[in-house]
Amino acid sequence: MRRIVLITIVAVVLVGGLWFSNKNAQPTGPVSTAAVSSVTQNVPTTSAVSDPVVAGSPAAAPATTSQRGVLTETALSPKEPAPRETQPNSTGTASTKPTPIDVSPGFESLLAPATDPPDTSPSSAIVRRHRQLLTEVRDDEWAGRVEPDIRLYVEKSLTAEGLDPQRIQLSVIECRTTGCEIQAATVAQIEDGMKPNEPQMLFGRMVRGPLAGDFDPRDMMVMVTTLPDGRHGYVAFLPRKH
Repeated sequence: MRRIVLITIVAVVLVGGLWFSNKNAQPTGPVSTAAVSSVTQNVPTTSAVSDPVVAGSPAAAPATTSQRGVLTETALSPKEPAPRETQPNSTGTASTKPTPIDVSPGFESLLAPATDPPDTSPSSAIVRRHRQLLTEVRDDEWAGRVEPDIRLYVEKSLTAEGLDPQRIQLSVIECRTTGCEIQAATVAQIEDGMKPNEPQMLFGRMVRGPLAGDFDPRDMMVMVTTLPDGRHGYVAFLPRKH
């Protein structure tokens, strides 16, 4: 009898121990699917990692590859801008380089002779002065002011004497840096009452009168020639006063 009771007690203890062990192994409540999903989404993977773009900095452009798949250019940082060519400034008081001076028809033998005249020839000085001006840049501020003043003075002077303002044709008035060159021709012949030195006299009065502040009359040079059509041609050089 005692043996039966002992076996029964042992069996009850074993069954109770097994039941208690299984109960502790089971979860005490329902598992949150949201928590599982959150954990899964927060796990970083290699394919989803990218470098952040800092606000205010340019975004990196994609790299380019050649046809063979070899990396030829990376765009991890923006390229430096290509240097821009410096454009010439056109607002200064002087031009950037000398420009040609027109030679009126009939003045070629005097200003652009086929062969240089001898140093003893009077025209030698005229050729040298003309070539000197060719090498000079133009002082736009000064030349732009005195060139129309020269033309206006000649026209007003002839008009004041009751003469045709076109009596003396000023085909070229070109000023550079050190002075001006004037190419002029008379319309009327000497038989019509025009003095051969009339333009020369006008230029002399001009540089000693209203334009005395711009020119030095001591070094003024005037050359008179006969043009192919019989008119008188005049080349004058008016040195600038410094």
